[in-house]
Amino acid sequence: MKNLFSGFSRVLLAVSLVSLFNLSPASAANSDKQEATVKGYTYVYYSQSSDSTSPPYYAYTTIASKYSDEKIPAGYMGAQARVYDSNDTLRASGQTEYSTSEQLVFTVSTGTSTKGSYYSYGLVKMYTGNGYTTKYAYKSPIITIKSLNSTPTYKVNKNGETYGSGNLAATIGYEPDLILAKNDEGIEGYVRAKELFPDYNSPEEALAAENNNLSSINLYDKDGETILGSFQIQASVEK
Repeated sequence: MKNLFSGFSRVLLAVSLVSLFNLSPASAANSDKQEATVKGYTYVYYSQSSDSTSPPYYAYTTIASKYSDEKIPAGYMGAQARVYDSNDTLRASGQTEYSTSEQLVFTVSTGTSTKGSYYSYGLVKMYTGNGYTTKYAYKSPIITIKSLNSTPTYKVNKNGETYGSGNLAATIGYEPDLILAKNDEGIEGYVRAKELFPDYNSPEEALAAENNNLSSINLYDKDGETILGSFQIQASVEK
């Protein structure tokens, strides 16, 4: 699935826009919803996960118009789905995708076939008229992290780059330069945030870049220089 809706969202939108934000626990579990108004449009966005204890596991990120009679222009909504394991390590990431048509709801997804405990933690972009603003959806409730520092901070490497778990972005207000990750080969390292979630200045630039998205990015040591391997970037998957 490159654009429009996942299997979940097609059904939900058919029922009503309101039901989109109340998934049945038997099919999925949602994070709390957040709202933002940008360039005159009011959005609702959140993370969601398949409610399953066996692989494959699916993570979804949804961004939508708050109002059923207000469609969002093409390219104004962007999103990326990410899978984190119970150690707060990034395990899978979808491509950054943008809505290719005027629509109410935009959903992207990714997944993993590796056994383990996971939660969904998505990111969205909203066009401001002069670039995009990035928002971090809350993590889904499949896995609950019980021990966050009251004033969390990232570590800093010798080059002045921050590094650590990306799941603190909503708390701290920004992502580290290097995000803790583990690839399918079991190699643990860090992916560069700018490579994982590139920024664009217009819908045209975002949609053009989407056609040339990389299939993988480097997995670095915490110094941000030593390459340990590669981290796969997946197109949206559909259950």
